[in-house]
Parts: sequence; C-alpha cells; structure tokens
Amino acid sequence: MPRRPASTSPLPSLSGEAPRLSAGAAAVRSALLVGLALGALALAAPQQAHAQAAAAARSYSIPAGSLDQVLTRFASAAGAELSVDAALTRGKSSNGLNGSFTVQDGFAELLKGQGLQVVRGANGAYSLRAAAAGAGADTGAAAGPTLGAVTVTAAAERPGDAPAPYAGGQVASGARLGFLGNRDVMDTPFNITSYTAQTIADQQARTIVEILENDPSVLTTTSRLNGMDQFNVRGYAVNNSASSFGGLYGVGPYYRGTLMGVERVEVLKGPGALINGMSPTGSIGGNINLVPKRAGDEPLTQFTTRYQSDASLGGQVDIGRRFGPDQSTGIRLNVGAKGGDGSYDGQKNSTQEATLGLDYRGDRVRLSLDAGYIDSKTDGSEGVLGMAAGSAVPSPPGASSNYYQRWNYWNTLASYGAARAEWDIAPNVTAHLAAGARKATEDMFFPSGTNLTASGNFTEVSTAQKGTWSNSTVEIGLKGRFATGTVGHEVSAIASTFSEELGFGYTPGPNIASNIYSPNLVAKPALALPPAVKTSDTRLSGFALADTLSFAADSVLLTLGMRHQNVRKDNFSATGAVTTSYNESANSPAVGLVVKPFKGLSLYGNYIEALTQGPTAPASALNKGQVFAPYQSRQYEAGVKFDAGEVGATVSVFQITQPSGLTNPATQVYSLDGEQRNRGIEFNTFGQLGKNVRLLGGVMFLDAKLSKTANGLNDGRTAVSSPRVAVRLGSEWDLPSVPGLTLTGRALYTSSQYVDNANTQKIPGWTRFDAGLRYRTTMLGKPVAIRASVENLFGRDYWLSGNLYRGAPRTYLLSATFDF
Repeated sequence: MPRRPASTSPLPSLSGEAPRLSAGAAAVRSALLVGLALGALALAAPQQAHAQAAAAARSYSIPAGSLDQVLTRFASAAGAELSVDAALTRGKSSNGLNGSFTVQDGFAELLKGQGLQVVRGANGAYSLRAAAAGAGADTGAAAGPTLGAVTVTAAAERPGDAPAPYAGGQVASGARLGFLGNRDVMDTPFNITSYTAQTIADQQARTIVEILENDPSVLTTTSRLNGMDQFNVRGYAVNNSASSFGGLYGVGPYYRGTLMGVERVEVLKGPGALINGMSPTGSIGGNINLVPKRAGDEPLTQFTTRYQSDASLGGQVDIGRRFGPDQSTGIRLNVGAKGGDGSYDGQKNSTQEATLGLDYRGDRVRLSLDAGYIDSKTDGSEGVLGMAAGSAVPSPPGASSNYYQRWNYWNTLASYGAARAEWDIAPNVTAHLAAGARKATEDMFFPSGTNLTASGNFTEVSTAQKGTWSNSTVEIGLKGRFATGTVGHEVSAIASTFSEELGFGYTPGPNIASNIYSPNLVAKPALALPPAVKTSDTRLSGFALADTLSFAADSVLLTLGMRHQNVRKDNFSATGAVTTSYNESANSPAVGLVVKPFKGLSLYGNYIEALTQGPTAPASALNKGQVFAPYQSRQYEAGVKFDAGEVGATVSVFQITQPSGLTNPATQVYSLDGEQRNRGIEFNTFGQLGKNVRLLGGVMFLDAKLSKTANGLNDGRTAVSSPRVAVRLGSEWDLPSVPGLTLTGRALYTSSQYVDNANTQKIPGWTRFDAGLRYRTTMLGKPVAIRASVENLFGRDYWLSGNLYRGAPRTYLLSATFDF
C-alpha cells in the first residue's frame, strides 16, 4: 500500500568594516532582537493543554503494511492529526486494524509491541514518540522525545500548510506553483521538486547550491571560493538573486542563498513567467523558491554544532513554539555563526546570521512575518578565468590551491523581511496580500583572470568595488473555486510590482602577470574603495489570470493563463543624470495539461514562456539606442510522472528557445535575430526502496545549440557550459544490524563542456563521489543526530564549468544536532 500521504486536491470537489545599517536594516535587526526575547520566553512558557474526550467508536478496516503507512491511513480515516517521525517507524510493519475502535484505542492496538506510543498535544493533535520505560501504548502516557525532525501530517492539510513529505522524507509530495498556490506533484503540468528540511539537515547543506547538487538538471557554474552562487537550469543561467523567498522576488540574501531559515527548496524547471512573473534577472531555465521555516505543532529547541575542513567551526540554535489554547500563534527563531579557515589556500570566512518567522493561523485568516539578517566575509576569493584565443585549456591546478591574490576579499551585509496575509472571504474564495523588502551592501577586491594559456599563464586584475541594493515588492491576489456543470474551476488572479535600485562604484587595479600553477603573489595595491553611486532604477509590474479546469472527477486538469508584464528602467551616469530609459510591455500566455488515466500515473504537457528585459541597440549599430520590448523565451514540454506509493519518478522531454541580439554585418542594424535552442530529456527518481534504502537523483541529456549567429559562423555549435550528459544519484541505507546508523553515498557526473561559442576550447568531463554516515541516538534521554561526510572523496581536481571555475577540493563535514 502507498506510503504517500494524501493531499487535499487543489481543485473544487464536485464532491571589512561592516557597512553601517540603513534604517530598514536596523528595523529588521530590531525585529530579530524582539524574536530572541520571545524565543527565550518561549523556552520557559508552559504548554497549555486541554483534555478532549475520545471520539465515539467507529468501524475501521485498515490493511497491513509498513507501520507509518498504516498509522497514516488510520489517522486520516479517524480525522485525527498525527505527526510521525520516519526514524521511529523505519523497518516496522503492522498487521493493520479491523473492528470498532475509538481513536485512542485504535492507536493503542496498532502500537502494541512496537515500543512506541502516541501523545495528544494541547491542540488535540497526536504525535508519535518512543515509549518511556514501563509505559504501554496508552495515548495519555508521557513519552521520550522525537528522534529527528520529519513530520508527516496524516489528517487533511490546513490551508497554507506545506505539502506533506513523500516516502523517504527527502522530497515533498507537492510544491508551490507561484500564484496558483501549493499543488500536488501529480496534479502539476510542470517538472517540479521540493527538497525538504530533512534533506537539508542530513546532507549538511550550507547553501542553495549544495542542495541543488541532487538535481541533474541544475549545474553549478561558480566556485565555492567565489562569493556568488550561479547555476544553469536546463542549460540556461540562473543567479541566486533571481530566487524567490516565500514566493516573492527581491527578498533574501542577494548573492549566496543560505539555508538557516529555510524549510524547503523548491525547483521549477523551465520558464515560469505566468506563475512567478518576470524575475529580476530574467531567468529562463528555471525558478527557485525558498520556503521559510514555521513553528511546528511540537515544541522545538535544537542546537547544531558544525565543522568544515580545513578549520571552520560553527553553531546554530533553532527554537520553535506555538502559543494559545488552539496553538494558533507560532514563532521560529534561528541564530547562528561560523568562521575559520576554508578548504582553499589562504581562504578565511566568517558568517553571522539570524532569521525570525512569526505566523498566525486562524479559522479564516492566516498571517506571517519573516525577517533575516546576514553578515558574511570571505578572504581569498576566486574570480572567473577567460581563455586566450587559440589556446588549449590547461589542466586544472590542485583543487585546494588559490591562484589569486590572498588579499582579495568579498564582504556582504543584508537585511530582509516579508509579510503575508490570507483571508478566506468565503468557503471557496481566498484573498492574499504580500510584501517584502531587502537592503544589501557589498565591498570587495574581486579578481578576474584573462588570456589564460595552455601553460597556465594568465593576467590577473583585481577591482575595488562597492555595491548597494534596495528592493521592495508587493502583490495582491484572489483565488476562487467553483463549478460549471460537471467542470470544476480554480481561478487565480494576481497583480504585483517589484522595484530595485542599484548603486555601484569600482576602481580596477593594475594588471598582474601570473600563473595558475605558480601564482605571482604581490603586495596589495593602494586602491581605495570607491563610493557606490546610483546606476539603475528598475520597476517590474504586471497582472496575471489563470484558470485550472478539472474534468472527469479531476482525472483531466487543464490550466490556461496569461500574464501582462511591464518593465521600466532608468540608467544613470556617475553625475546622476539619466543616460538611457526603458519602458516596454509584453504579454505571456501559458497552457498546461495533466491527464491521469489511473491512480499513480500522470501524463502532462505545457507551453510556457520566460520574459527577459529587451536589450538596447549598441552605439556601433545604425539603430543605436533603439529599445526592444521584453522578449519571450518559449518552452514546450511533455512528460510522465509515476507514483508507486514508496517510489516516484518523472520523465520529461523539453525544448526551450531563447532569442539573442546581434548586429547584422551587412546592414549594421542590431536586432533580436539570434537564437539558442536547448532540447533535453530528464529522468528523476525519489523515494524509498523497501524498508531501509532511499534514492534521490536522476539523469539529464541535453542538446544545446546556437543558431542564427552572426554570418552563421557558429550555427550548430554547442552553447558554453552545456554538457550533453549529467548524472546525480544519491542513496541512503539504514543498517538493520545497527539501529540508528545510516550510510550515505552520492555520485555526480558531468560530461565535457565547451568554453567558447566556436567550440574550439573544451574542458573534460568529471566524476565526483561523496560518502558519509549518520547516527541517531539518545543522550540523557534526549535525541541526538551525528552526521559525518566527505565531499569529493577521492580528491579529484577538475574544471567545474565552462566559466573555468574549479570544483571544490576534498571537504570533510561533521555536525551534531541536540534536541532539548
């Protein structure tokens, strides 16, 4: 029988010196200080409980299966809410339940001889715990703490709840689909994956990049020694700055996405103009959304200590509490710091971070407020390398070496916040209002290299740079469910606006002749950090309307939608004068279809677009200064999704075309006549094989071609940093002979990639292996999780991408999580 939790159908039922904080940043920091105080109070606050009479006896017929599956089915049938820790039930089976029972008696019968018991919380919800010494399976007995942090909600999900985890707990059974809201994976006409808090914790992931290494369609293109995360999704670049936080663009850290306050990382592959709107950087290959942490039904007080080679230490406190007789108000506070020597020569880093999440869940109203603050410093940063024309790509130097100047650095400071309100106006009508903001600054000496030769010689230039970002975003939406005859409708409407003001100042340093195998280290030049002056002001606004129609008892789902997007941008000179202005609009349609011929199988297809700000013709063209409207990149996709209960898989084929600008050599007129066309096949799998083995990963085959290039010189060439094959496959094995011990392993393979559009320069393919173990136990009656892993187990040196960043060296990770 399936272990996949049932989810509520989304359709109607027809049945250096840190920069000084700005006022906005100070406000966020004040909110975090308030959160610290509230968190301290929460530790001492007693949990209010109220007795509830057991429900009247009912008749049940629950078939045999794995224990967590049987418990989930019983709780769902009984209308009870049950939190199940997968670590407690792993490897246990049940004979099922037949007969007439109250809720309490039913749980007691199912848990006989299992060494487990359920405890009813103050809000009437039940949680599964290890039975205390001498305790039976009685629901009223006190119990030991839960091992781990995996929660499966058996009862119907509350409005606004995240979709339940899938079997194995590494991914969720659904994800947020932009303004369409949370959708079950099997009801979604797109390839979407949501990585859970369990995966983040068990893999000791520190940034978005590290969790996305599980997906073969997402390829990291920058080094960890660089201060910025960038990746290709389906062969197209996506920056961390284009990620959304709680569904809002322009919120969260700008360059590097940390995971301290993140519950889940959701990846939508392919364009998403309709459902997410135009991203600030016009992402084409995919969209990434970070789901903020929320207080769970059970009190949480957790401390995690971390070590990363060579000598970086850190710690994090995670506190969650709910208040009130109905547990309607929640607080989730995370505070942490790390610092020390990194894995690269001369690298040092330090980070201080805090996040706060407040929420209220009423009968018809749901409110949330999130705030975050991060101060990050990296000494010895790495920049991009550019090849000399006609030269072969040299072999990479040792992965732990640093061929740039040790005095290069990258410091960032950011504060951000987001608020959301949802109101159920009527049983099938919900309105929402959300807003967010971010203030960020950077100062750096950032290196870059040019003219790299086969012997390793190159020219290094370090630039003194200062930057500022000021973002705000607001959206308002309405969602309604109704039926016309036998056809169900879920209609969603949204209007949104986004603004971003950028300021930059930079002063390039002298050219330094160096070599990647034998760096020429020189004294730091006397370069002062320049002031950041306003360089651009961008406004994105628009509205969208979509309707998901359901036919034949929800076995056929058709989504139709359209988004209107306006882009306004002013660019400024150093004196503050406007140099160029841009004000253009575009409409972007989309259609998605899901057909479910029988349970466990979904056939899907979609046509959707991405919107990117149109370019301005360069000064060398006859039509210099001409502003082009936002251009559409178009995707066609079809696929099949399988759900066997404990194992799921998605197979998809896609084609994405992206226009590009070029100047016609004959006419000297600039136009959007160039094109890149990416075609691919993806296979993703996830879930649990038997009782003790979990799988996560897949493979992507990519054919990324250039066409309509200038004079046709590069027509048919392969796009830069676009491997033909990428494989990511991870597994976990719970040793039956040693309860609590789990062995982990992962293999990553990326085939060769071109460095230039002419396809004359190429880096070889690479393979990386990771290995680790995890042990869950108790100390002094409290749960403890100890994790140890090695990334790049065999210490291979390799070029990571066509941007000539290197893969990380062998890295040792160790962490221990203590629950109190």
